[in-house]
Amino acid sequence: MSAVKTKKRKSSIPDPFTVYGYTRPDENGYVAICVNLSLFAQARTQEKALKKLIRLIVNYLRYVDRKHPDEWEVYVNRPAPPEIMKEYRQLAEAIRYQKQLRKALTEESRQQALPLPKCAFVTQVSPTYAEAGV
Repeated sequence: MSAVKTKKRKSSIPDPFTVYGYTRPDENGYVAICVNLSLFAQARTQEKALKKLIRLIVNYLRYVDRKHPDEWEVYVNRPAPPEIMKEYRQLAEAIRYQKQLRKALTEESRQQALPLPKCAFVTQVSPTYAEAGV
């Protein structure tokens, strides 16, 4: 028996797709929030929350691509609620300000300064990942 080859349909969603978000502590550990898709994930650690969120984003993009290929803009344009967007913008601005301050410091002062928080992110995900087990 010969295998039947099917032509794979090209994804309608940009690949890679850029997402914006942040993580913050909450009462049960950490929450990771994707502000442009209005998705979130919780876990005990920041790293696990981010991994869960990325897996969720990839699965969501796959779902939209499969079920609504001609309307993906509607499903991918889901900004988070205003209070979440405000929190994200404040965090992003604070990180930009800290980076500017660190550039102005001498090398010795820079080494003594507190590390930058690693809780805001901009990353790219691919809805065509073979596995969403990031």
